[in-house]
Amino acid sequence: MIISGTCVDGLGTGAGFVRREGYMQQFREKLNVASLFPGTLNVEVELADYLRILKTVHRAGVLIEGFIENESGKRFHPVKCLECKIIGLPSRAFIVLPQKSRHEKGIVEIVSDANIRDSLKFVCGSALELEI
Repeated sequence: MIISGTCVDGLGTGAGFVRREGYMQQFREKLNVASLFPGTLNVEVELADYLRILKTVHRAGVLIEGFIENESGKRFHPVKCLECKIIGLPSRAFIVLPQKSRHEKGIVEIVSDANIRDSLKFVCGSALELEI
């Protein structure tokens, strides 16, 4: 399925989550990635497409388990990931669907080993297509 979306500004918290070793270890093992860029690309999609994405990720996504961080005792919740393709980006990319999120419906978060914004020269409002 191909879904059109628009690059939007995020909440500024994605980098902090992607950097957590409890997540990174599982990304390496379960998604077979050496590393991920510390941040997410936020994409706004139509509500009908968002619901199709949710259904697909819940059905076919890889579960990244939640964990409690040893140093801080802070709890981090599970995340489901599904590989996707951003048209024009040669790097691998994954939709990440956190169990707990502050994003509004219609916002999809994507991680990659590349800085997607820089690689594709995206700015807020740039159009893109996702292949799932």
